[in-house]
Amino acid sequence: RLATPAAEDAFSAMDGDADGKLGIEEYRSTASMSFSPPLSPKEVEYTFKGFDADSDNSISPNEFFGVLNIGHFFQTPQAIAVAAGQPEPVIDDPAPMPVFVPAVPAPSALAPLDAPPAPAPSGPVASPSSQ
Repeated sequence: RLATPAAEDAFSAMDGDADGKLGIEEYRSTASMSFSPPLSPKEVEYTFKGFDADSDNSISPNEFFGVLNIGHFFQTPQAIAVAAGQPEPVIDDPAPMPVFVPAVPAPSALAPLDAPPAPAPSGPVASPSSQ
């Protein structure tokens, strides 16, 4: 729960260098004071990783507001984009699906049950004892 009434104010207050993103040190130095009750060091690490959807070691405004809109940490970048009001990416040319081709022909088990048995091989057949 944020102690600051507006999420935008909280993000701006935490963004000490005003570069539009929160690095881990920047987040660590302000997160314990920005949340009520204050966060422990382990909670700071957990929440930072939970906000950082693209794992680039920084929290963008979209990640911050997206997680707050969704209400759960550890979201995908696509979920964050949708929660932040961005359209879902459209894949115009998806990769073709692989085609399954059996390595061996289908067994003759599918032959009708009343079909005559296959003919026995013609010619002499060597037995193991005659070799």
